Amino acid sequence: AQTEYRFPVHRLANIALFGSVGQVAPSVNELAINNTRFAGGAGLRLLANRKKKITLRLDYAITTDGNRGFYIK
Repeated sequence: AQTEYRFPVHRLANIALFGSVGQVAPSVNELAINNTRFAGGAGLRLLANRKKKITLRLDYAITTDGNRGFYIK
């Protein structure tokens, strides 16, 4: 499951807070509550072209596995 909350900071920019939770396993029988992973982060959404609805995304996220990084789209 994933969720994202955005709030405006400028007419062309929003701040986003996001989180996710999930599991991956080789088979359904191997899914277990103790294998649940969590991730979350924050980002900036910039409206680059209102007419064409083009938004630039700059995110930073952290996982419970210790992974972290930037994402640009």
